[in-house]
Amino acid sequence: MKKIFLSLLLLFLGGISFGNTTSTDTYSIIRERFSELTNTNSNDEKAQKLLNTLNNNLDRTYLWEQFPDMKSGPHILSTYRNLTDIIKAYTDKNSSLYQNKDVKNTIITSLNWLRENAYRENLPELGNWWQWEIGIPKELNRIVAYMYPELSKEQVEIFLNGSRYFQPYAEWSGYSEGAKTSTSPNKRLSTGGNRIDTCYIVFMRGILTQNKDEVVNALSNLGEVAEYVTTGDGFYRDGSFIQHGTIPYGGTYGEVLLSGLGTIQNLVANTDLEIKDPRFNNIYNSIINGYNHLFFNGRISDSISGRAVTRKNSNDLTRGVGNLVAIAMISQGAPEDYKVKLQEIVKRNIETGDTSLILSRIKNPVEKKVIENILNDKNIKISTPSGVKIFGNMDRVVNRTPNYSFVLSLHSSRVGNFESILEENTKGWHAADGMYYIYTPNTNEYFEYWPVVDPYHLPGTTESITQRENSIGERRHPKTMVQKDFVGGTTNNTYSIIGMDFSSWNDLTTAKKSWFTTPDFIVSMGSNISSKDGEIHTTVENKSIKSNDEVIKNTDNNLTLKNPLSNLYTGFIILDSNTLKTTTEKRVGNWDKDKTEISKNFIKSFINHGSNPEDSSYLYAIIPETNLKNIENFNTKDINILSQNSLAHGINFKNITTINFWDDSSDKEVGIFSSKTPASILAIDTKNKLFISVSDPTHKNSEIIFSVKGKFKLDNINNNINTVVNNNITTITVSNLKDGATENFTLVPKEN
Repeated sequence: MKKIFLSLLLLFLGGISFGNTTSTDTYSIIRERFSELTNTNSNDEKAQKLLNTLNNNLDRTYLWEQFPDMKSGPHILSTYRNLTDIIKAYTDKNSSLYQNKDVKNTIITSLNWLRENAYRENLPELGNWWQWEIGIPKELNRIVAYMYPELSKEQVEIFLNGSRYFQPYAEWSGYSEGAKTSTSPNKRLSTGGNRIDTCYIVFMRGILTQNKDEVVNALSNLGEVAEYVTTGDGFYRDGSFIQHGTIPYGGTYGEVLLSGLGTIQNLVANTDLEIKDPRFNNIYNSIINGYNHLFFNGRISDSISGRAVTRKNSNDLTRGVGNLVAIAMISQGAPEDYKVKLQEIVKRNIETGDTSLILSRIKNPVEKKVIENILNDKNIKISTPSGVKIFGNMDRVVNRTPNYSFVLSLHSSRVGNFESILEENTKGWHAADGMYYIYTPNTNEYFEYWPVVDPYHLPGTTESITQRENSIGERRHPKTMVQKDFVGGTTNNTYSIIGMDFSSWNDLTTAKKSWFTTPDFIVSMGSNISSKDGEIHTTVENKSIKSNDEVIKNTDNNLTLKNPLSNLYTGFIILDSNTLKTTTEKRVGNWDKDKTEISKNFIKSFINHGSNPEDSSYLYAIIPETNLKNIENFNTKDINILSQNSLAHGINFKNITTINFWDDSSDKEVGIFSSKTPASILAIDTKNKLFISVSDPTHKNSEIIFSVKGKFKLDNINNNINTVVNNNITTITVSNLKDGATENFTLVPKEN
């Protein structure tokens, strides 16, 4: 106990997470640290209730009535978790159950029963693989670590042998014979967040059983999660994070990865197992250049949380807090230049969010103290982020300003549309069909949103309102991915043009969709909307409101809403001949796995393109989080449409020209531009200079070729760019383009 107290004391004084140690007993040190960090928040009342309801019959077939199936992975895992709650009370010196002999006997007897009847070697994995290979092994590590002083070496081995059978090696999933009966029967490399879990399992099992081979196996396979990937699961150089092959999952599986990595780093700090792997710098860069953009006031965008958005106890704030805690813990072992940047992200999001609410959600005393040290560090200066971030490898876009964050959720031939497994996210059909989120200081805007929102009317999407069956229409596997490449865009960090060549889940509805983003407003453009799937709507807004007083203006071409928290306004203005259909309604629904009824009032506004439209279109402006006068005085004449068809979408705003060239347009100019290849182009004309941003949203071409009217040359030498002038036309070839990334350069007039 003295050792534990000393390490905590050193932590509280502001050192690395667990202070310095010189003991050679590495196994003991790490085991004690593990318990310090994870054995918290015991609940006497809960533990006693579990003891009272435990099935003690001699011929029992389960331990708790609500989890009767001891061939079901979820039921076995829940049973072990109940035991963990009892053990937390048994090992808490402030608990009335502390070191109670009867409780100890119950724990040991229950572990032996589970070992014989539910989870041991040579059993088949029935159902989903995750519980057998990750969930239960992680729980067993906790159980054995907390009970370690009460167990013999033989008991430690016996209780962990099942884990060793189902998850023997850190680098593999589906390794055992038992896995052949699971949902994922093939032996495969573990990746992304799952790799962290498998390393964590094998590492702690090795520590608990003093098995050096397992410890080495775990740590030697840990660094691979920090290597950038170019396909599949993991971190990409642009900050994207993918799990399950094609789904953006930074908010959940990414949190698992960051949390697990932070925990392992802190467990081995200042021991002979300390990790000094330069590849982890990639993780720090991914947080700074990726996650950083997807936070807003402590919340993390639903757009990167997959099916977790439909879980009752999960929302953008709970996931945001989990990620911030993980980043705080990781920062403890980061090099100083990264440490400052990581901790600025943590401090800014907590201080600009609901600070007291965020801190109240951090229960672990070790993690809470790390957070408090960051908040109290006056040397950490926070800054307000702004600008555009295009995540080309996960089809997400963020337009961030001090007042709001506009987030686009898209999908393509590279990135899946949605995932629905384990009876979760059953109506997540359209969440990546061009949906946009507008994050403001109102922390409740997406709280309990998904159980009740009309899933056929997500903001930004163009959809058939024909009824669909739950979970159908996933396009996330190689054979089912949508065959549309043009998704992405280009940016100079202040402005952007984003495009989506859209095809619905059944390919019966198609459209060209674009967004021109500025710090003050967004223009949303659609064309070539055609369908054989019934009535088609483009949704402009669909959000919950507490009072009709939030609706300031509601006409056939203008919807203006007031944010009751910030007292700022968001306007939606139709820029063409379409009319808005706006309704207010009380929506009633429930979570996928909880039938408790939830009700909210919603305002929904959409454009009706009619039944089975051919070549329909839309054009509207979004003016988020501003004063009312800016909406009332918005000058629609500043928005000039250069093209709105299957060839190109082009918009001119003052001295800014933005174009999505969907295809070869070399024989037709849009403004002063034409293009031989698909491309997104952003140009700012200052008379003396033409600032160009260009990308290939298809990810198919290593070079793009486009032309601009006039005679120009490069302002600065760029080996990726070649210019040729002929007959007052400058043809520009941009080479070495990758992953939809933007190339920025400047043209100046060329003298004759």
